[in-house]
Amino acid sequence: MTLGGENNSVQDALAMLDSLRPQLQAVLDQSRAVQVKLQTMDILKTKKRSNSEEVEAHVLYLGPGPFEDDETLRLRRVCGMELSKV
Repeated sequence: MTLGGENNSVQDALAMLDSLRPQLQAVLDQSRAVQVKLQTMDILKTKKRSNSEEVEAHVLYLGPGPFEDDETLRLRRVCGMELSKV
């Protein structure tokens, strides 16, 4: 099931999430959590508008490090599961 367009309802979204349950359970291997070490910290870079005024995002990013352990790979699988279909 995919979502897209203006005619989707809350029930459609809930049905899509419910359809992911078996896939999520398979990825998580019956564990209810994923524990990932946050080893990267950065600030989103400054972006310029078309009129040359600087705009700063002021957003701090925390994420996993460059080396992927089993937990990080599981998190990436869960996060990427339906992104191409939404």
